[in-house]
Amino acid sequence: MSIRSTGARRVLGGGEATARARRQAVCDSQGDGLEAWRRSKANKGAAGVDGQDLEEFEADLGSNLYKIWNRMSSGSYFPPPVKAVEIPKPHGGGVRMLGVPTIADRVAQTVVAMHLEQRADHRFHPDSYGYRPGRSAHDALATCRSGAGRTTG
Repeated sequence: MSIRSTGARRVLGGGEATARARRQAVCDSQGDGLEAWRRSKANKGAAGVDGQDLEEFEADLGSNLYKIWNRMSSGSYFPPPVKAVEIPKPHGGGVRMLGVPTIADRVAQTVVAMHLEQRADHRFHPDSYGYRPGRSAHDALATCRSGAGRTTG
């Protein structure tokens, strides 16, 4: 058995070693937290169940990012509940529930999303548009209309 196959088994298999390796891969840099904060702040948004808004989070940014990084890298991170907010449906059709995560949880989610995008995006087909950064349903329709996605055969 080669070292390479042993490493793959350790990363892809089960157990605590695998969980630790996955956490370390996602949380390998506290700098990822800073970039995730920048992206979360740019999206704006309301406070979650903890009542902490963007300004309050930023007032103690270093400590808040360290807490997130420490919990995620140690495996002790558990997302808090989301705040349920009713928003009106368009055209007066009642209301729907919207879940608002805390600022800290948005940052944690963004760290994970950044990691997954980096690891997986290159595996998608160029004509895949669903849930990908910088792509939209409008882009998919434009590709269909131009005939760029057509194949013959």
